Amino acid sequence: MTVDIKGHIDACTNGLLQGWVQTSDGSQKISIRIDGLPALEVVANKYRGDLEAAEVLDGHASFSEPLLPTYLDDETHLVEVFEAASGVLMARKEILFEKTEKLQKL
Repeated sequence: MTVDIKGHIDACTNGLLQGWVQTSDGSQKISIRIDGLPALEVVANKYRGDLEAAEVLDGHASFSEPLLPTYLDDETHLVEVFEAASGVLMARKEILFEKTEKLQKL
């Protein structure tokens, strides 16, 4: 059985990088690179109703991960999501990483 590798990077909001994936092995383990450098290793298994409605697994396919404050610099960064097991690129997007209100006050 062949499973399509799918993924999408939604946004970076309030310091959280958000998106969803469907890995070929069902592990939902992904590697995230920012500007070509390793940044995060996560399991994308958070529930979202829109993903369940779209029949992406059972809806447990999203991620929402905090970024290090050093990334939140009001600059645009290239974000790439890879399936951890195979290294296959699943999604790529340029995103503005806005400083959060809390960080601006520091």
